[in-house]
Amino acid sequence: MEPKSYPLFEPPEAIAAKSHRDWSKKEAQRYFAWLIGCLEQRVAGLLDFLGIERAERMDARELLAEVGDRAALALENPACSETGRDGEPVLTNMGYSLAADIGLLTAKLIQSVVGDRVKWEIVRKPKSDVSYNLPVLTGIGWDTYDPVGVSIADAVAVLAGRRSSDAWVKVFDSCVADARR
Repeated sequence: MEPKSYPLFEPPEAIAAKSHRDWSKKEAQRYFAWLIGCLEQRVAGLLDFLGIERAERMDARELLAEVGDRAALALENPACSETGRDGEPVLTNMGYSLAADIGLLTAKLIQSVVGDRVKWEIVRKPKSDVSYNLPVLTGIGWDTYDPVGVSIADAVAVLAGRRSSDAWVKVFDSCVADARR
């Protein structure tokens, strides 16, 4: 897949300049509002970038499988990833943005399947939580799901060969199963 321009995942500058761990409650809410406000547009851009035209006719698992296959190829492009000093893959800003948007798509599909059982919330406690101050889906068993963070980790794992392109399908399946318990 030839790289083309992809919109970067750029939260408002005032909060993007700080670590999410250092955000005030108001800043966390501002990021949350930004993320939810651009979710649909970012997901549509992701599907367009990957050339998936029949998404509305695909079931959630089929769509995520197709996205995973195409994203795995796109992420290998130098516009999306490079090799770090330790020899491990590192996402570029474009790769990070692509991975974040796959997470948003995954969250959207989870919600479409399980409905009101899952909700978006901001993690406020404990401060030691990896997703502190970030939007997560709750109602997924005893845990939460940080779609952006998990998807970025999955993208790096796919690039490194530790996971296959169905990583997002597996996350989806796990979250849906846990939400239905």
